[in-house]
Amino acid sequence: MDQNSIIKLKDHQGRIYAELKQNLESFRHFAKHSHPTFSLCMVGAGEIGITYHPSTEVKLYPGQIALFCPDQVHLTHPLSPVPLPYYNLHFEKAWVLEMQQQIFDTERLLPMREFIISDQNYGTELMEIITRISQQTHSRGEAEAALTALLKRLFLEYTDSTSPLDEALLFEEVKQFILSHLNQNISAATIAAHTGYSTAHISRRFKQHFGLTLQAFLIDQRIHHAKALMLQDTNLSLAEIALEAGFYDQSHFVRNFKKAYAVSPHAYKV
Repeated sequence: MDQNSIIKLKDHQGRIYAELKQNLESFRHFAKHSHPTFSLCMVGAGEIGITYHPSTEVKLYPGQIALFCPDQVHLTHPLSPVPLPYYNLHFEKAWVLEMQQQIFDTERLLPMREFIISDQNYGTELMEIITRISQQTHSRGEAEAALTALLKRLFLEYTDSTSPLDEALLFEEVKQFILSHLNQNISAATIAAHTGYSTAHISRRFKQHFGLTLQAFLIDQRIHHAKALMLQDTNLSLAEIALEAGFYDQSHFVRNFKKAYAVSPHAYKV
């Protein structure tokens, strides 16, 4: 088993629906960031601290599962002095939404009522699945079936199906504008001109809503876009991916990708 690896999981049609990221040597501090995926995190020993935007602080211990909804800003840091093996399962948003639609007849991804799942039965089952995926003793179909069954039970027990929409229409529009112009120079003034709101209003409310400054949010989303490009077309060079995603140059892209994923884009692309 690699000490630091990413394993991409494909469904019965050959589409990537999830990836397992594991680091068996250490867990370092991660700055504020988000993922476009629905993710589950576990540690094999020790403990880590997690702060969810805006200010919810929790601790994650072995046997527990931390939940992260798509675009949920958070930061993590080790609380133990010893090497900390950790595991992340990232599920594609569309795949999870399809599952929730079958369960709740919803048109949007629903939030979770808990950040940490302390039920040891879930923790034990997830760690067994992770181990089998890592050791390649789960076939493609077996892995998908096991993860689907586990997630369905988690959603039925921990989904907040009565929660109102948690994004203002303004910032949903802002987000879509940013995603459509990632490779351009975007500023608060640019967004203000598009939405009709003042630059001061956009600047003041942006971090409060998203949990990141505009520049940090741009880097976060550009990294997500670059990652998607690497999955779609392995023939693109890192320099081409950096330019398409809106980074200044390849070194700027590589530096920020490693901060977010603790692995170089070259290693991930392979």
